[in-house]
Amino acid sequence: MTQAVIDTLQLADRLKESGFQDRQAEGLARALGDVFTDQIVTKADLDSAIQVIRADYRALDDKFEARFGALDGKFEAKLGALDDKSEVRFDALDDKFEARFDALDGKLEAKLGALDDKSEVRFDALDDKFEARFDALDGKLEARFNSLSMQIRFIFAMLAMLLALGLIDTVPRLIG
Repeated sequence: MTQAVIDTLQLADRLKESGFQDRQAEGLARALGDVFTDQIVTKADLDSAIQVIRADYRALDDKFEARFGALDGKFEAKLGALDDKSEVRFDALDDKFEARFDALDGKLEAKLGALDDKSEVRFDALDDKFEARFDALDGKLEARFNSLSMQIRFIFAMLAMLLALGLIDTVPRLIG
C-alpha cells in the first residue's frame, strides 16, 4: 500500500476555512493527495533503486572477474605451450646444428617479436572494449543518479511550498 504524503482531511478543512466550498476543498485535497502519493519518491523507493544498482554493480564485477580469470588462463596456457614448443626446438637444434644456431636465433626473435606485436594489438583492443563498457556503465549510473537527484529536488521544492503555504507543519522524515 502506498503511504500518504499529505493529510488530505486536514488540507480540505483548511481550504474550507479559507472560503472554498466543501466539494471544491475535498476534491482539491483528494487530487493533491493522489498526485503526491503517485509521484513522490519515498525512502523505500530510493533504497530499492540503490539495491538494484548495487546488485547490477556486483554482477558486473563478478562477470569481469570471471572474464579476466579466463583470459589469464588462456594466456598462460598459450604461453606455456609456446614455451614448451620453443624449448624442444632449441634442444634439437642445439644438438644437431650448433653452427646454424645464430641464424635460427635471429629468425626466432623475429617471430616472437611479431607474436608479441600481435598480442599487444589484441590486448589493446580488449582494453579499449573494456573501457567502452565501463564508460557505458558509468553513463548509465550517472543517468540513474541524476534522475534520482531531480526527483529528490522536486520533493524538497514541494515540501518547501507546502510549508510556505502552511499546508503542513513539519517536513516528513524521508531519510534515516
